[in-house]
Amino acid sequence: MFRIQQSWHLLGATFRLWSGTPWLWGYGVFWVALVWAVWWPLSGPVIEWMISTAKQGDETALNMGLLQTLGVYMALNLLRMVFGFSVAGLAMARLEGHRPTGWDAWDAIVRHLGAIFWLSLLHSVVGMVLEQLRERFGWLGELLSNVAAMLWGLATSLTIPALVMRQEASWQEGLSESVSLFKRTWGENLVATVSSGLALGLLTLLVMLAWLVYALLQAPALALPTLMNGAVMILLASWVLGAFFQETFNTVLYRYARLGEVPDAFVEIDLPSQFVPKTA
Repeated sequence: MFRIQQSWHLLGATFRLWSGTPWLWGYGVFWVALVWAVWWPLSGPVIEWMISTAKQGDETALNMGLLQTLGVYMALNLLRMVFGFSVAGLAMARLEGHRPTGWDAWDAIVRHLGAIFWLSLLHSVVGMVLEQLRERFGWLGELLSNVAAMLWGLATSLTIPALVMRQEASWQEGLSESVSLFKRTWGENLVATVSSGLALGLLTLLVMLAWLVYALLQAPALALPTLMNGAVMILLASWVLGAFFQETFNTVLYRYARLGEVPDAFVEIDLPSQFVPKTA
């Protein structure tokens, strides 16, 4: 129950931080459309081709499929990184006391194009390795890959705000600082950030159920492809909103870790509990 309450508090704090910037809703819609445009034409055909070539035992074709899959991972991670840097740039502007504009997002992206590429490649390779672990070792691989993915996500979660705040730092330095902050804090305190998605997950579930009820009421007039496309759009919107929410919180958390500042919107959140130094 505490985790659920914390989720709603974090969500509310994030909305309060961004109050007065209604243009961000349009920004979110733009990113939903962009992710859809990249994900939809690439992911389905590649996955189907991988499955068919694996069944045929064609190793050459399968290796080509792996490269194509890496390309899909890379495209999606590039989008995720560009979006993450833009949100961190906007959040940093807001936390510094001025109204964020599109220039803040653009500046954060352009300053870190190299970091965006290399971090995207790194995340893509890690994603591919974890996917292979799932496929080769069954339920044990699934368990291990999920734990590894969670730890990797937590350990690297502060990389983007670290680079945006320390503009001259390299991507290796940003990654190293994020991992260092993770190592010198209690794991359970950082894991608390995972609970921040509970409220958003619940909202997504409610919207999805509403869409399914609407589809059932419209049947058979509503075609199955339309139903599926609507469900995918809801999931993509949830992913974009979740990424926006999480990157905002990561930026607030990193700024607190570096400067000890707590923004007014987050005064009800116990930020110090997220960074309790380890004791012997």
